[in-house]
Amino acid sequence: MRGPPPRNIAAESKWLVIDSSEPGYAPSVVTLVARISRTPSGRAILEGIRASGGSVKIEAPASTDPPNATVSRESPTQMPVPDDPADRPNWYIGFDPRDWPNPFDRHARSPEVMLFVLLRDALARLRSEPVPVDRFAMSDAEPDAAEAAAVARFEQERNQR
Repeated sequence: MRGPPPRNIAAESKWLVIDSSEPGYAPSVVTLVARISRTPSGRAILEGIRASGGSVKIEAPASTDPPNATVSRESPTQMPVPDDPADRPNWYIGFDPRDWPNPFDRHARSPEVMLFVLLRDALARLRSEPVPVDRFAMSDAEPDAAEAAAVARFEQERNQR
């Protein structure tokens, strides 16, 4: 094996936390994060989140109909926030891999692609880059040109593995 050994970058610190009391949730999300980290664009997003000094917490949202995924300041589970502000994530991702591909989503994103898009959005918010407020109001939101290009690049890199 050449180069440094693979790292589980999500388990190294508090910059990316995966949390749910549901059995099987965290391992399924960790698997997706690991797959994302194997591509140059996915690794860049994850390293960008780490380097930002901020933090992102991924939680299983309450059931929605139709299924949805969000990036917000509020926990999708409405769990109590930690008392210490230093322990609070900057952004929450509400995401359940079982909801994807969403049958109501015209773009039929896989769970891996959906999480990639959510992490990309969280990074933009950590960097205070403009992100449309209603970005994930509907699961079938039309991707903008930059997102479409990023997803195409990610899918190309993923398929080259």
